[in-house]
Amino acid sequence: MIGPTHVPSSEASILAGDPRSRFNRWLDEGRPVITVELAVPATVAHDVIIEQAKALLRPEIVGVNITDGLRGRPAMSSIAAAAILTHADLGVEPIL
Repeated sequence: MIGPTHVPSSEASILAGDPRSRFNRWLDEGRPVITVELAVPATVAHDVIIEQAKALLRPEIVGVNITDGLRGRPAMSSIAAAAILTHADLGVEPIL
């Protein structure tokens, strides 16, 4: 049996009929888009990446660029980091 599911606000707009993310809408509207790069931690502790992203939150920042293999060091996968940030529902879009 499947229980109740939380739908993050980033996905709620898709369910409400607007398939575009804030990042995508701003691009379509010709607005300046500001993203920041987030260096994924060398640990699998998801709270570290959430705290890093929270420290970067500003109304004008619409995306977080997550790079694999930054500086050639082993770290959390960028896909895993993006999934963690999406699930945390911080209002910023992970960009791979």
